[in-house]
Amino acid sequence: VAIGRSEDPGMLALRVAALMSSIIVQVWTNDASARNYGTMVACLMRLDKQAFIRAMGWSCTLAVIETFWWEVMWGMMREVGRHLGKNIQADLISRVSKDNLFYTLGSLDGRITDLDGRITDDISGVCGGYGVGSGGQGLGPLVYAGIQPLVRLCWFTLRLGSYVGWKWPVALGLYFFASLGITRILWRDLQWLSKEASRLDSLFKRIHARVRIHAESIAFYGGGSAERQFAERQFE
Repeated sequence: VAIGRSEDPGMLALRVAALMSSIIVQVWTNDASARNYGTMVACLMRLDKQAFIRAMGWSCTLAVIETFWWEVMWGMMREVGRHLGKNIQADLISRVSKDNLFYTLGSLDGRITDLDGRITDDISGVCGGYGVGSGGQGLGPLVYAGIQPLVRLCWFTLRLGSYVGWKWPVALGLYFFASLGITRILWRDLQWLSKEASRLDSLFKRIHARVRIHAESIAFYGGGSAERQFAERQFE
């Protein structure tokens, strides 16, 4: 489901607002399904056949709505990711192409040695192809993953507090933050591992592209051993 394809800034806000509205509808259907499940159990306990059949019909209707609405949200996520990814890539390309900055950073500055990998692999990985075969990756699902838990937390916290009082939601919140703190202390720094893997992958592609582009000159002048030593030094 595409909510327009205009690249004006207001369209992105409209797409994000539509995605937030669809998340609220999804959470409402989840809540209605849970309450309807309790109604079905109560009908079984009372042996109320007519009420149970009505609850079963409502359950099937909610299942159809949830399935259809998930497809709607998936299309919205792809559109949000496409818009964000295209804007990020265009902005970065415009920056590095100004005043010969791409060659300056890659050859003279030295702080960023894999700029081509940043523009292609990293942005593609983050943006997930911005809507073209992106699968479950990309900024669209990331926006959904950031909004949907907050909506569910607020909705079901209010629901739980209205049923059993507010001391139990507070206790669950304290338990969650305590567990999160302990996990952050004991867990290994996976962010550093991800950065290192991305750096080495970009470095390998840069060296491979260098050898492939200059393969004829390397072979003509017998520079195979020198290029091998250069490549090995890069990975030390």
